[in-house]
Amino acid sequence: MLKHSCNARRKDYWKPRFERYLIQHADLTPGNIYRIISCVKRALEITNKQWNEFEVSDVYSLKEKMLKRGYKKSYINNVLKALRHWFAWRGHKLNVKLLNPGEPLPRILTEEQVERLLSAAIERNDWRAYTLFVFMLHTGLRASEVCALKIRDIDLRRRLVYVYNPKNKRDDASVFSEFCAEVLQIWLDKYHPRTTDALFVDAKGNPITYDALYYIFHRYSDIVGFKVTPHMLRHTLATHLLLNGIDVMFVKEQLRHKSLKSTLRYLFLRNKLALRAVYDAHLPRSFTFNRPY
Repeated sequence: MLKHSCNARRKDYWKPRFERYLIQHADLTPGNIYRIISCVKRALEITNKQWNEFEVSDVYSLKEKMLKRGYKKSYINNVLKALRHWFAWRGHKLNVKLLNPGEPLPRILTEEQVERLLSAAIERNDWRAYTLFVFMLHTGLRASEVCALKIRDIDLRRRLVYVYNPKNKRDDASVFSEFCAEVLQIWLDKYHPRTTDALFVDAKGNPITYDALYYIFHRYSDIVGFKVTPHMLRHTLATHLLLNGIDVMFVKEQLRHKSLKSTLRYLFLRNKLALRAVYDAHLPRSFTFNRPY
């Protein structure tokens, strides 16, 4: 059990200690650690509790409050999963049933939205953001994987990026296009500050962090007028490859999914467009006869 002291009652006293616990005791990516801490912070805000006052019994009322306020079930589940880590750190076990959120459809960008996003970076001479967007669109890497990349992980000649995925506990690789290779070469030759061996850097030239990466996406979401997240670029690559007729097994390999089930969800849009074509071909002509205009 953690000792309660005057210092322990400080609002943010728990954050660095909880983060150290997650790093030492849980096999998590930096991105997952960031999300867990954010979820715990939201739980404390909603219940209006100090960290050392929040007990297991408060979790059930928290779940009800979040449902009444209209939070998505998938987000509520993320909070509950984060609180399992939280209470384990405090020496307790949390047994709480997760909600059934259903299977959400992947959110993607249209080709026009992709063009607007890339054009916005070009218009601002923001080569860092432009390279980041192109790279994530062409490789489908996750945010945490991008933040962990070193320059040595990029093979421009073979057009491969080598990735260690803590989630699947294996080294793997994804391919990228000749265009992406050209963009990366320009980034490395002309714009990378060379103050670090990280592939991408923040505004100060330090290795890019999860916060810095998301700040870029939030800023450009405001600029282009629609929401863009790192994972949406991953969804966008997978969906548009399938729409252009690529085999689903290639997409599984490119995204490095452990299970084919994770990849098959991207077939939804292609299947619906195929259904539309069949529907249009077989709709009786009488259904559209004698238009009033």
